Amino acid sequence: MNIEHSTIANRLQGHPNLFDCSSSEFSTSNGRLALHDRVGWKEDAEHSEQSHYDASNVPLLHKDYDGKFDLEKFMLIPMLLVVHAAITKGPASAWALKNKTAPPKAQSVTNLWCLKKTTPGMIASSAIWVNDMFLPVGSTTGIEWWLDFDFYLQYLSEGLQKWKPSVLKIFCVWDKVFYPNDELDMCWV
Repeated sequence: MNIEHSTIANRLQGHPNLFDCSSSEFSTSNGRLALHDRVGWKEDAEHSEQSHYDASNVPLLHKDYDGKFDLEKFMLIPMLLVVHAAITKGPASAWALKNKTAPPKAQSVTNLWCLKKTTPGMIASSAIWVNDMFLPVGSTTGIEWWLDFDFYLQYLSEGLQKWKPSVLKIFCVWDKVFYPNDELDMCWV
C-alpha cells in the first residue's frame, strides 16, 4: 500500500500545473499552506481561535464557487475530475481531460483494478487530494482529513441510497467523463 500512496502522491505533486498551482506552492507543506483559502479555511478576524477548515464550503469542491456551499455545484468542479484522472489513469490522461483532448491509450489503474463505475470512495478520495501524505490529520494545517473523507463518503453514499437528485447528478457527471459506455447509465434521473 505504501508504494501506491507514493505513486499517487507523486502523480499529484509532480504536476502542480494540472491544478493551477505553482511548483513552490506544491513542493512543501508550508507552500501548500498558502492554498488554505482554497481548501476551506474560514478566518474569524475577531476570534482567531474560532478560525477553522470547513469540509463542505470549499472552493476546491464547487464548480463556479461563489463564496457559499451550493448543493447543485458541490463535487462538480472539473479539478476533482482531473485529480481522479491523474490517480487512476496517470498524469497524461489528466492533462488530456484538462485540455479536452483525447487521452493516451495506456495500461492504467482503471484497467488493473477493473473500474467500471464511479463510486462514492472515488469521489471522496479525490476530494482530499491535497492530503498528499495520507495522514489522518494534516501536520501543518491541522485538517482532519479522515473525518472529511468520512463526511464526503457518507454524504455520497446516503445520497445514492435515497436517490437525492443533487448526488445522482454528481455520479452522472463523473460517469459521463470516466465510463461513458456503461450500460447502467443513471443519467436519466
